[in-house]
Amino acid sequence: MKNLFGTKKVTYYGQPDEPRPDLTPQSYAEPKRVSLWPDNNAVLATLFAETKNEPDAGVQAAFDTIRNRSSLHSRPWVSTVAAPGQYSGYGNPDYTNAMNYMAGTGKLSDDAQVELNRMRTIMDDYERPVSDNTNLYLNPVRTMDMYGKLPGWTNKLNKIKTVGKHDFYYDPYAI
Repeated sequence: MKNLFGTKKVTYYGQPDEPRPDLTPQSYAEPKRVSLWPDNNAVLATLFAETKNEPDAGVQAAFDTIRNRSSLHSRPWVSTVAAPGQYSGYGNPDYTNAMNYMAGTGKLSDDAQVELNRMRTIMDDYERPVSDNTNLYLNPVRTMDMYGKLPGWTNKLNKIKTVGKHDFYYDPYAI
């Protein structure tokens, strides 16, 4: 059985505290360039900027929101992450550093390379959603630190779940 990028699927162990026996920090650290087409590099760089140091399930749940929003509006993933005001990681310094690294024109620390390769593996091994059809998420602690309050939509929508540091919501009208 093949996954989104044409390689063999791997069983996903989705709970934040349930490690994947087939992937270890050492296997993430193997030197490899991410070899996705440019649009998916933008999605990967956005995930990197949004979910660094999150458990695998948190990264996959964030990826689910990209896929869910894209499906809802029948548009490519990159259009979803690039839409104004949608993903704060898109275009930020971590995003730019990851894109430059993937293009071969920049460097990342060893730890950042491990994180980027871990996220690529999660995208590459994607089999099933873990986010219960959510399409909005935020890190409430980071949001409170930055703005002193949560956005108004968090009071209007039901929180579906929390994975890692992020709360996940569903909005049928999300961009």
